[in-house]
Parts: sequence; structure tokens; C-alpha cells
Amino acid sequence: MKRRDDWRGTLLFLGIVTTIAFILYGILMTLPAVGAELRDRELLARMAYSEARGDGVLGMTAVSNVAINRLKQPERFGRTLIEVLRAPRQFAVGPARRASDRHWQLALWVAEGALDGTLPDLTKGSTHFFVCNMRRPPRWAFTLQRTIRIGRHCFAR
Repeated sequence: MKRRDDWRGTLLFLGIVTTIAFILYGILMTLPAVGAELRDRELLARMAYSEARGDGVLGMTAVSNVAINRLKQPERFGRTLIEVLRAPRQFAVGPARRASDRHWQLALWVAEGALDGTLPDLTKGSTHFFVCNMRRPPRWAFTLQRTIRIGRHCFAR
């Protein structure tokens, strides 16, 4: 009987610690704290990696361009990169990857260039993208002007 109670106490302790860790992580991700540029770089890299790693540097640059173009319209899409990327059903932002992953290193490089403004806008000012060969494209895809196709993604503004 005593052993079962010991396990319950341990599990309760681990649950509480895990909950506190997630709460602190959420708070740190929303604060405009020191190192915001590093956080933006990693967040943009995570999005580029998740959305377009199969399309290489050009694809990751293009989807990063869309996020940066949305920052230029804060009243419509959000004032910060976190607001833009974390908007519901807009971008896939996966977890960070291993440093040895070649695609992750490219994503970090693309994010750095996109944030610095040293990468060209391959999308011609696009604020939206979708996978071109979807069986049913999103409704908004028919109302916006398509600008270019890069890899498997179509871009529009």
C-alpha cells in the first residue's frame, strides 16, 4: 500500500513541475524580452522548416517572405512576428531541430537573412501561400492575385 502512494506522489510532483515549466515557457515566449531577435530568428526558422524544407532554400525563403510581408501590414496581420506566426490556422510552426540537420541549418540561415532584409522577396509582395496541388484550394485563393509558384507552393497577394 505504501509503494502505490509513493508512485502517486511522484507522478503528482512530475505533473506539477511539467505544468509550471509550460506556463513559464509561455510567459517567456510572449514577453518582449532581451534576445527577442534570437527568438524571432528561431521561430521564423521553425516555420520555414515546417512549411517548406522539401522545397530547399528557395521555398523556405519564399514562405519567410510571406511572414515578413505580413509584418508590413500590422493592422491586418499583427505587429510582431510572434503575432503573425502564431495566428490561428496560418502557419505551421514545428519544434526546433537538431543542429546537425542540414535543412535546419538552411532554415536558420534563411530566417537570419529574412529578418535582416538581405534576402530578396521572391514572392513579389505575397501575403498568402498554399500547396498548389490541393484537391480543394482555400476559398481566399480565388479572390487574391497569384504572383508566383515556387516548389509546391503557390503565392498570392
